[in-house]
Amino acid sequence: MLVVAAPDAELDELSVNDVIQTENVIVSRWRQVSGDVRHEMRERFDEILRPFGFETSLVVIRSANSLALFFTCMTLSALMRLRHQWCTWQLRDIVQKLFTFLSDNTRPDGRPRPVLVKRLTWPLTDYERCLTFFSSLQGMGVNVVNTIHHVSWITEVKLLKLIVWDGKFSPFRECQLKRALQFGMCQVE
Repeated sequence: MLVVAAPDAELDELSVNDVIQTENVIVSRWRQVSGDVRHEMRERFDEILRPFGFETSLVVIRSANSLALFFTCMTLSALMRLRHQWCTWQLRDIVQKLFTFLSDNTRPDGRPRPVLVKRLTWPLTDYERCLTFFSSLQGMGVNVVNTIHHVSWITEVKLLKLIVWDGKFSPFRECQLKRALQFGMCQVE
């Protein structure tokens, strides 16, 4: 089972010269570094993300005036740990370190200028839906670790949306989607 939680990060416009340009640089660098395990910046990148553990990973996707953060959680405990990090501001600190690392945001003297997150939102209702999704699958006897569902919570519209990471829609995924639709767990946009 792979559930995707989607908090939203709004950059502090006073900490960067141009919010949209900074967001574009962060997303572009994210794609470069996350997609290449031999990338020169990969060691520092992995160090910043280490607090998430092995059962949680991160994908950054550009959104209007903010950055949508998609965290994949393989287990219920990983989801709960991510929520705890969000509640204690640890998640915000990690995200700020990552954004500062990935951006070209520098001071006039060339030193890195921290990219600050003004707001990191993750509504309780979305977290509860993720919990419910894990609970319902455990109750049905589904092996939560080995079944992979590509779904994400969309904060604004409060519904599940199918994510097809590699652009392909396999029969396995189609079966999963039909099952999720049958149980009212998602809708297709």
